[in-house]
Amino acid sequence: MNTVCPGWVDTAFNEPAISFMGGRASQEEFVKRVVPLQRQGQSSEIAPLFVYLASDESSYLTAQAIIIDGGIFN
Repeated sequence: MNTVCPGWVDTAFNEPAISFMGGRASQEEFVKRVVPLQRQGQSSEIAPLFVYLASDESSYLTAQAIIIDGGIFN
């Protein structure tokens, strides 16, 4: 089994966190300070990884935690 570990991805899922952090501007400033690439990921940057993992092309990849977070945990 493989696992995908995304960082901040700009989706509606984050709306509660954005509100908790004081709004979009505060959240974006936090992301700029914390994420080495200084921005949130986009779903279009994350989705291809799921497509790959669901395909036969990933048949030899096992037991991996794949971090896709703009460099936070690098």
